[in-house]
Amino acid sequence: MREHIRAYFSFSRKERTGIAILLVIILTVAIAPAFIGGELIISDSATVMKYQAYFVALETRQKDSAFRPQRQQSVSGVAYERAAPVLTPFAFDPNTIGTEGWKRLGIRERTALSIAKYLAKGGRFRKSEDINKIYGLSEEEKQVLLPYVHIAGESQIKPTVESTGHNGTRSQSFTHSTGVDSSSYPRRQYAQTGIKAGTNFENIDINEADTISWRSLPGIGPVLSKRIYTFREKLGGFFSVDQVAEVYGLPDSTFQRIKPYLRCDAKVTRLNLNQATQAALEQHPYFRRNVARAIIDYRNQHGAFKDVNELRQLVVVTQEIFDRLLPYVSL
Repeated sequence: MREHIRAYFSFSRKERTGIAILLVIILTVAIAPAFIGGELIISDSATVMKYQAYFVALETRQKDSAFRPQRQQSVSGVAYERAAPVLTPFAFDPNTIGTEGWKRLGIRERTALSIAKYLAKGGRFRKSEDINKIYGLSEEEKQVLLPYVHIAGESQIKPTVESTGHNGTRSQSFTHSTGVDSSSYPRRQYAQTGIKAGTNFENIDINEADTISWRSLPGIGPVLSKRIYTFREKLGGFFSVDQVAEVYGLPDSTFQRIKPYLRCDAKVTRLNLNQATQAALEQHPYFRRNVARAIIDYRNQHGAFKDVNELRQLVVVTQEIFDRLLPYVSL
């Protein structure tokens, strides 16, 4: 009986070797993190805060209150950002410019071909505003191009532009670019902004103007006027004319054209750092959730803020963030 028990619990040489190898593997896996895993685990609180501040700053730069790039869904389901179209506007007649002319303007080939088919079937642009009916042009593209449309025989009641690029330098000849003989039009002088010399627009206060006032400016339509108005309301008012350029979908060329007609009587609504809730802070375009949370935590740990400069003590508040927030906070 004893021999049977001993034979049952004994191991062959191969089995003993296998057990020994298994024990070595288990022991190696158990102690390996102590030697090679330390660098992968960040235990230093200062390092953690440094990385946190970096990612908050990165997130802040990517956020733009009403100026985010459009995201679309690819066939595979992965989100990607759609690049904004790059236009090179010049004066043109949409009835004669041709497919190549549209492409020189920066319009996608597919859209240019659809316009050509429309014209081939007998379609015609009778007034400048008809380009708003073009399928395939985004709202931003329409608003950029509209001031440059010059249809033969149309009453020129809107600002007319020379065949120059938006940087003010002359592009290809008007006749070559549009197919329209420039000699059939009276000679005019144009400013580098693309607005006809002598055209007067009323200056507007960017903190008082309603959507109708914004639409009176060149290149500003119903969509952009609403976005500007909404952005201003979320901010609590503009403190600088340059903030208008942050509005999503507003081309820099359009902003440069309207900038001379903008004035800013700085009237901003400030958030009280000692009274504002986290939700109220997060509703402001310049605050991120991490920053709002850090302000509330600081208040709970240290009591009320005694100076707005105490914001600099928050690790998530970089100099860039502080400069943007300063006009909108108070005690």
